[in-house]
Amino acid sequence: MPEPTPTPFARLRAPSHLLAIGLLLAITILGAAQLAFLCDDAYITFRYVSNARDGLGLVWHPPRAFAMIPR
Repeated sequence: MPEPTPTPFARLRAPSHLLAIGLLLAITILGAAQLAFLCDDAYITFRYVSNARDGLGLVWHPPRAFAMIPR
């Protein structure tokens, strides 16, 4: 009786492959956790630059316009 041909995924079940996949996954998760603050920093910078470009100065909250009603 001939031996069955292994599936393409049979080689991925070897302990060395599982260890490599687990290590790659752990490094990816750790790297994502370390760089999560970059989105916040970029948003802060873009908001200051946007307000400065609009002529409002380097402020987080631009001054609001309001109507003065004389009494």
